[in-house]
Amino acid sequence: MKKTFVLLIMSVVGLVSNDMIAMTAWEKSSCLPQTALRTTDDGVALTAEDMQAVKDKAAAVSPEIRQKFDKALTAWRQAIEGNARMRMSSSTYSYMELPESEVLKSMGGEIIPLIMEKLLTRDNFYLLPLYEAMQTDKKLVSKVAGSEQERAVLAVRLWLDAGKA
Repeated sequence: MKKTFVLLIMSVVGLVSNDMIAMTAWEKSSCLPQTALRTTDDGVALTAEDMQAVKDKAAAVSPEIRQKFDKALTAWRQAIEGNARMRMSSSTYSYMELPESEVLKSMGGEIIPLIMEKLLTRDNFYLLPLYEAMQTDKKLVSKVAGSEQERAVLAVRLWLDAGKA
């Protein structure tokens, strides 16, 4: 009886510690860029062809604009991460209060393809309020409720569809 009990405890402890290792690996992998088929709960999808179309439109932006965008985006991201109130906020819309977001907004519509390209990576959903603030065609700003990740997919879908019209 004692041997069975000890074996059972060792099996459970072994499973728990293996699950912890698996969880850690999963958590690490969730931080990696995800550019596979993206879909929302209501069936809005981005195919590999859609994602390539976004990348092609972003590639058409001049290298100078891209470099300025990347620099401004890095500064904004650092300001978000360096601000305790922003890190604690449950709303990415609060990030727009930072002066670094104004630099990005001042770049105008030329950077929208670059924002769309960034939105293809799941962790970049925080760019959605920037896109919404810059998009002059409000029909391309989703009013659908849902997670920001889902709304990011929908924003890219609407933007792509508008370019096909």
